[in-house]
Amino acid sequence: MSEFSGSAMVLVWVHSNNSGTVTLSGDYRTFSFPPEREMVDSTAGSDAGRTYEPTVWNYQMSYAGVYQSADVATDAAFKSGVKGTLTFQPEGTATGLRKWTIPAISKGAQWNYQYDQLVEVTIPLQSNGEPLQTTN
Repeated sequence: MSEFSGSAMVLVWVHSNNSGTVTLSGDYRTFSFPPEREMVDSTAGSDAGRTYEPTVWNYQMSYAGVYQSADVATDAAFKSGVKGTLTFQPEGTATGLRKWTIPAISKGAQWNYQYDQLVEVTIPLQSNGEPLQTTN
């Protein structure tokens, strides 16, 4: 199996606010996608310790990247509550590589302004349905 660099990542957000598309790949610095299963407590009766059963998947994704000057399209695309579909391809777009498509809701862009650094934007996203993992 070969290693790969994060520089090949493709990130695209197709959103419901003006039916727009934003390509995030060019300015991204980090993207996290921690799969998490929600659990229900199934402890009962004489159980000596807590027991759990896995239920639904819940994804809390986060994008961080360089914020571009006068980028009003991205501002509108990631207002809190804007629904859309995030597609990410961690290894790029070549045939046979992994591709995720996830319905999601933006939790609102957050900006980090520093005096002597580039301005960064962080965008938390909440999954809003079942993700689909396929290949290109």
